Amino acid sequence: MVLQKIFNLFPKTKENRDYSLKGEKTMSMFCYQCEQTAKGQGCTIKGVCGKDEKTAALQDLIIDGLKELSFYAYRLKKMGINTSEADKMVLEGLFTTVTNVNFDTERERNIILELTELRKALKEKYPRHSPALRGHGYRELLDHLYGEKTLEIAVEEIKRDTRNYAKRQLTWLRNSSLSKEIQWI
Repeated sequence: MVLQKIFNLFPKTKENRDYSLKGEKTMSMFCYQCEQTAKGQGCTIKGVCGKDEKTAALQDLIIDGLKELSFYAYRLKKMGINTSEADKMVLEGLFTTVTNVNFDTERERNIILELTELRKALKEKYPRHSPALRGHGYRELLDHLYGEKTLEIAVEEIKRDTRNYAKRQLTWLRNSSLSKEIQWI
C-alpha cells in the first residue's frame, strides 16, 4: 500500500518528473508538521516553509511508516532483540519530517523505501508465538499467510479447535461447584 502511494506520487514518464506547482494557485494539502505552520493552525495551500503537496504527502507516509516501525521495535526491544537500525531510522525520519526544511523529494522517497524494507525485516523478527497471537485462529491463519497450509484447511482447523474448546468449557462448568447454581435453559 505504501509503495503504491509512492508510485502514484512519482509517475514513470519523464514529462511528469517536474514537481513544481505548474501555475496552480490552490492545492489539496493540509500540513501541520513543522513549527512554521501558518498561524499555528496548519498550511493548506503551500507551506510557509516552502513545502508543496507532494512533499507533505511523502512526509505523511514517512510518519505513518515510523509509527508501524516503532510498534515492532518497541516490542522486539522488550524481548531483548537488537533494534538499533530501527532507532536510527526513527531519528532520520523525524529529522526529515519535523525539523528539516531542505526538501528533497528523491531523498524522502528513498527514506520511504528503506523504511518499508526495515519494517518488513522487523515484522519477520516478531515471533509468531507472541502472546498477542495465541488466541483462537491466529496460529492457523498465520500458517496460511506463510504458505504452510491452504485457507480451507486453516478454517477447518479453527472450527475444530473452537468446538473442542467449547466442549472443554462445558465439561469444566458441569464439574465445578458453580454447576448447582446455574439454571440451564
